[in-house]
Amino acid sequence: MSADLPERRLRAGDADRDHALTIIQRAYEAGRLDLDEMRERQEKALKSKFTDELPALVADLPEGSELQL
Repeated sequence: MSADLPERRLRAGDADRDHALTIIQRAYEAGRLDLDEMRERQEKALKSKFTDELPALVADLPEGSELQL
């Protein structure tokens, strides 16, 4: 019966979103993101409700390996 239960998602907190925002900012400062892409990722990070939404925002960045949730 437990195989039928949906996967449990964890809610993102301010600290989780802040960590992702810091990584995005560092990538912008390093020249990996342009201003528009940085802003787009920041908006998505701020709107995220679940922790599993954040890794995709930084997965293609070397700094993204720092994200710990």
